[in-house]
Amino acid sequence: MKKFLKGESVQVQEDDCDCYAVDSEVKLCPRHEPSANNEESLMEAKERMKRLLSWAEEAQMKHGKDEVLREMMTSLETKDKEP
Repeated sequence: MKKFLKGESVQVQEDDCDCYAVDSEVKLCPRHEPSANNEESLMEAKERMKRLLSWAEEAQMKHGKDEVLREMMTSLETKDKEP
């Protein structure tokens, strides 16, 4: 899984294709687009979308925690420099 920052959001992308999720948006690559008349294909696409959304949610939460920690560290550093 690859992670990219997209503004305030984190985009996750599968390593072996162009399927990605950012926020609540999921985009499947042409290779993984479901075939409307194939039940198995639809189920695989649904599972892939769930997995991508789950990864995106986890990455976004981690990014949010990292941002809060960065702000706290910056605040502490600023206070240390004040006379």
